[in-house]
Amino acid sequence: MKKALIAIGVNKTDGGFEPLKGAIRDAKAMYSWGQDQGFECRLFVDERNKKVRAEDIFEAVTEFVDKGTFSQIIVYFSGHGVLKAPQCELWLLSGAPKNPNAVINVSDSLHNARGSGIEHVVFISDACRSLPADMQQAVLGPGQVVFAGGRYGTEPTELDVFYATIPGDVALELPAGSGARDRGLMTEYLLDALEGNVPEVVRPLQHDGEALEVVHCRPLKTWLTATVKQAAAAIALHLRQVPEFRIESDVPKYLAQVVEPSSRADSGSVRNKPRDRTGAATRNQLIPSRGGDDAALRGAAARPQAMGQNEDDDGARRQVAIDNLMSLMERADPAGDIVVVGNQIQYVVSKSRCDVTFDGRDSRIKLEASADSTAVRLHDGTGLVIGLMPGFRSVVVVEKGRVLAVNYVPIDDAAQARRASLSQWQAVAAIDAINARFSLDEDETSPLVSHLRSLKPNGSRTLNPTLAVYAGYEYARMGKFEDVRRLFQVSLAQQRAIPFDLYLQAYKAGVRETDHIRVAPRMPMLTQGWMSLGELEERMPDLLRRARQHMLPSMWATFTPDGMDHLERFVLEN
Repeated sequence: MKKALIAIGVNKTDGGFEPLKGAIRDAKAMYSWGQDQGFECRLFVDERNKKVRAEDIFEAVTEFVDKGTFSQIIVYFSGHGVLKAPQCELWLLSGAPKNPNAVINVSDSLHNARGSGIEHVVFISDACRSLPADMQQAVLGPGQVVFAGGRYGTEPTELDVFYATIPGDVALELPAGSGARDRGLMTEYLLDALEGNVPEVVRPLQHDGEALEVVHCRPLKTWLTATVKQAAAAIALHLRQVPEFRIESDVPKYLAQVVEPSSRADSGSVRNKPRDRTGAATRNQLIPSRGGDDAALRGAAARPQAMGQNEDDDGARRQVAIDNLMSLMERADPAGDIVVVGNQIQYVVSKSRCDVTFDGRDSRIKLEASADSTAVRLHDGTGLVIGLMPGFRSVVVVEKGRVLAVNYVPIDDAAQARRASLSQWQAVAAIDAINARFSLDEDETSPLVSHLRSLKPNGSRTLNPTLAVYAGYEYARMGKFEDVRRLFQVSLAQQRAIPFDLYLQAYKAGVRETDHIRVAPRMPMLTQGWMSLGELEERMPDLLRRARQHMLPSMWATFTPDGMDHLERFVLEN
């Protein structure tokens, strides 16, 4: 089986970002490496005023997929990136951000790659993952996918993802040293390893009776994480770049073959000459990052919802955040269908008549009749739409003017121990999801994982809507579509409203049981859902399309005052 590589490099966007100097060179270097490896390669760069367009990349990927002869496809990107919300990665192409649709939706492309029929798909992103620095970046559309998807079989695609940095941070670009090229920091060391110059990541492999030396993803992850972090600190102590890798594949799958393996017993050397890193350790050689200018750096530093990423105190910060969220949740007054903790609301729009009270800190909304969707305006004019779930109270936690979490608390659950466990699970899931760290596969013995696995359509345990939303997205990201469908059937069997976000993931996983299903609200509650509607995009009403252009950077979908105008009208008319 053959291998393919798509190499994308975009130096210049249409406004909003400082031009890069090394993105094109990085893409060309990856392209040359792929050719040396025998890959079938395609190169997309914006040199000589040529535009890089998503549709051209999509066609190239589709060509590889449709041939049916490729076992591995690598998609490499070097350029500017934006993280609109957790799991909402965007790569900016030539027309962005002036053209809000000239972006690649990385998260949705990964989802679709699961159904491509390709055994092994690798995404490599040497780009920032900082929050939007201004409204022009904030209104970037959901973008376009580069995989068509839709071929989910018994042998799901294994995905490996290489992000140059953790969520919310920038990726560094270094200028040329003596005779060297401008380069992205991660790409510089990645190519060093792929070309066989790093003994720590080279492993022997027997393949079809032939002895090979290869570089595969797991040892590469360990070495590259430490090396990039150390290289950034060597430039200047205040600089930080910590890559994030999500690796599913293992031998016999690999990224690179050392073409002429040599004995490393005495010298530790391999075939290729080490790359020139001249000048990489001097402070004054740092130039604008892959997130753009100082505005992008400010966006990374101003993560209102994210905790610190210092490895020494990360666990302590995480626990403080969880404890803080739990204390806010426990403050919720039970005398309301919707409780907004930490904020006085302006008003509520619902088809049901409602009574709003507040005590100076929190607001309570009591509805006279059932309503699938209720629009809530916060004190500053921003707001969100809440889905009402029978048997549950909606608790919206607002901190520092931002929606931190939306939790559903059982109304008739008298068991305090069970309530405490549920609150703990929701708080942990919320904090980890905010920081793009929510996972259901790292600790398979955790109480939350065990609880989710125990849920059956004919069982007695109730699926909490909050956990249904988090777990639905995470199972889909992991390619565990059977678990997505199982949670959908559990929610359906409970004869309650199904969270739209779970319905969305089930629909994308092949479920078409749409008759007589009550979803609440009638739109996604997570920004991730608004950015990844897939086929349901065609059904989106015009009012919701307009509202989506006014979303704020937030995990839970939060809108500007203009966006709320459209949503309130939608709630009343539908």
